[in-house]
Amino acid sequence: MDEMSIRKHVEWDGKGSYGFVDYGTGFDDDSLGVAKEAFVLMLVAVKGHWKLPIGYFLTDGLDAKEKPNIITECLIKIYATRIRVVSLTFDVASSNL
Repeated sequence: MDEMSIRKHVEWDGKGSYGFVDYGTGFDDDSLGVAKEAFVLMLVAVKGHWKLPIGYFLTDGLDAKEKPNIITECLIKIYATRIRVVSLTFDVASSNL
């Protein structure tokens, strides 16, 4: 998992606007603000040679309380597919500790 900075930008495609904070809950509200970071989760094989992005969440910064909720929900969904997660890998940012 990792967070990366993205350019703050909202775009209208004729049907909807994109670029606002989106936690993947289906809650669509422009009051959440414009996203400035993407929190990305990826599965990587331990005994194979593959990587699979499983989700990204557009955020305006996550704190140490919000991250575990997202990670837990992703782990629950992964477990339902019978994939065994053996570790989480991340940098040593203070919000990851």
